[in-house]
Amino acid sequence: MWAKFNFQELVIKISTIFANIFMHNTNTMNRFILLLIVLIGLVSTVKAEKEDSLHGDKVLFELNKQVYDNLKSPSFFKMQKDGLKRAVSTGNEFYYNSFRRAILSHYYVLEDKDKFLEECDELIDHYKEGKEKKSEKYLYDAWATKFDRLQIWGDHDHAVAVIHQMGDYAQQHRHELGKAIVNFCFGQVYLDNRQPAEADKYYRLAYSELFRKKEYDRALRAGFNLIAVQMNLEAPEKGLLISDANARLLKQWQAEGADVNPVTLMKQALYRFRLLYQAGHFDAAEAQRDTMLHYNNMYKDPAQQEIIQYAIASFEEQRGNYKEAYAGLNALITRFLKEKNYLKVALYRYELADIQRKQGDYKGAMESYRQYGIENDSANIQSTNSQLNELTEKFHLNELTLQNKLSTNRLYAAIACIVLLSVAIVIYFIYTSRLRRKNRVLYDTIVQSQKMQDDLYTTHEQISEDQLSNEEILYRKLCKLIQDEELFKDSQIKREDLAAKLGTNRTYLADAIKQCTDGLTFMEYLNRCRLRHAATLLSEDQNMPINEIGDDSGFNSRSTFNRLFREFYGMSPSEYRAISKEKRIE
Repeated sequence: MWAKFNFQELVIKISTIFANIFMHNTNTMNRFILLLIVLIGLVSTVKAEKEDSLHGDKVLFELNKQVYDNLKSPSFFKMQKDGLKRAVSTGNEFYYNSFRRAILSHYYVLEDKDKFLEECDELIDHYKEGKEKKSEKYLYDAWATKFDRLQIWGDHDHAVAVIHQMGDYAQQHRHELGKAIVNFCFGQVYLDNRQPAEADKYYRLAYSELFRKKEYDRALRAGFNLIAVQMNLEAPEKGLLISDANARLLKQWQAEGADVNPVTLMKQALYRFRLLYQAGHFDAAEAQRDTMLHYNNMYKDPAQQEIIQYAIASFEEQRGNYKEAYAGLNALITRFLKEKNYLKVALYRYELADIQRKQGDYKGAMESYRQYGIENDSANIQSTNSQLNELTEKFHLNELTLQNKLSTNRLYAAIACIVLLSVAIVIYFIYTSRLRRKNRVLYDTIVQSQKMQDDLYTTHEQISEDQLSNEEILYRKLCKLIQDEELFKDSQIKREDLAAKLGTNRTYLADAIKQCTDGLTFMEYLNRCRLRHAATLLSEDQNMPINEIGDDSGFNSRSTFNRLFREFYGMSPSEYRAISKEKRIE
């Protein structure tokens, strides 16, 4: 619990009262009586505050504090068991829920997914049978916690199944709070799936209903996510209206005696700060930044530090303070390089290159774009390997289970074959669902990479020749010739042909390509140009047959086109076209 009163401020106020008393009361007895009254008032206030924060049981309060302080320690379960036993014997539902959720936190910290989900299900079943006033709230809190963690773990299919279970139960029992939380969870799914318009609809439904039910904490989360949607849609003025509604909600919550913790207040300031500078209100944004940092200094939530640092860097960039923005982004890159999180590194590296280009540091921008390409490839490899490992592990687990059944009793062989077939079908549907989701993310990455290539080409063109090596000058001429005359469309073109057009020989041309493209051969470079052209046609011309696209791009066979396209982009040409069509509709 966060204290309702700052004790230091309270002491200062009391001291001021004392000073006024002694200044304006000459009678000693009067001074003594008044002093005694003030002291009694102070003691009563502190006592009331302590009793209010204990939720009716001092012993449970201390045990609860120890449990959360020792989530990883060997003594955790003993304290948790003692706490649960007392909570049950005293009928204290608040601490029963708190101790059970501590177990969830314990398994989550240890990354024991199976135990976490098992404990979640037990808690959900307990509150389904509960008759207490808060059972409904605790039930959907437990369900939402299960959903949140599944989303974090990337188990999106299971997470969506949890929402449907929750929705069916809420509908059957006419639980308005449950329906509101279901809408909140659907909003989260659409936001994570990069469908902001759908997310906006569900979050608005959740926000109004949660506000009406006085579930202020989750209503604020819906409000913050709604703001994120508006920023995604580049509608900061609409976001500011939601921020104003959040401010009113906070005011009402505090008026009802709530202890709003500094992290929540920091988030309110953070989102408003980002909206203000996105809308171009830099003076107001600067004041809001100071408020954000004030609350952040009260309690530094580790989960928020990256967001804060990036927001400040973006603010400085928009104001034209490139030096400060560069320093902030560079610090983030350094952090995530240490953590080997190449997806984050690539993200911030790309923005760093944009800043360097705005500063006129074209050579530096080119190097950052080159590093971005390497780190982005590493991030894609990490993601693909993770998904393949998860699917492989699931298949092996099911395979082992079936083998055990077969070895136990051959009479079940036929049944096991049917089960194996069912498992294979389930895995196929899971795989195709996840493949489609992966392709959507991969498509966004490809589009971003193509933009990076365009930026790199533009940046390269702006560098004067006296700053370039002979190989870089030759490579620049090659790129211009290839793009202007679309020579890659000729499936028979050879290195000698291009060398002759550029007034050089085949060896110098190969060396220039190798040096300026991190080791690509002439044919690999030419195929990259062809694939880029094919990807553009697949996105922009939905009616052109894929065979014709391959021919128009310079490939002399469909099998070669399909193989190279899948190797380079991570999906087939038809899958790429399908995703691009979905994106255009959105």
